Amino acid sequence: MEFKYKQHIDRLLSLGIALPKLMIPNNKHSYRFIFKDLPEKNHIPQYITNPKRALTAIEKSSASTSGYALSCFEREDKAKARFASLEANIRNIRKTIGDSLASGTISESDGLISIAESNTTHFDLYESCTCDLSTTFEYQCAL
Repeated sequence: MEFKYKQHIDRLLSLGIALPKLMIPNNKHSYRFIFKDLPEKNHIPQYITNPKRALTAIEKSSASTSGYALSCFEREDKAKARFASLEANIRNIRKTIGDSLASGTISESDGLISIAESNTTHFDLYESCTCDLSTTFEYQCAL
């Protein structure tokens, strides 16, 4: 499978930064942060939204391939808790990652996913070239 941001990911791989263990999503129901009234800003990885962030991370040797993946959660309550935690510590978080929660199903054709963290249920989706979550994820609630 070819990833949507292959050239960017390949650059990190050439620097010795490894991909996490990835697996097929098997129609995994998930949750993501979105911008309710700015759909053109939804489902874009952080390093694509803010390329300077990727360069800074590389310079500081803190870069991760997850900057080119989409953050997702297995559980709605864990996604809401993570947003509340971020909001308490980052003043403009609503302008950075979204103001609402969406849910949808990630299929095999969407890409590959990392293993979910047990306490947060967070995982990353490494999108395939044909992935378009705007067609399968729907608005759930404001955050």
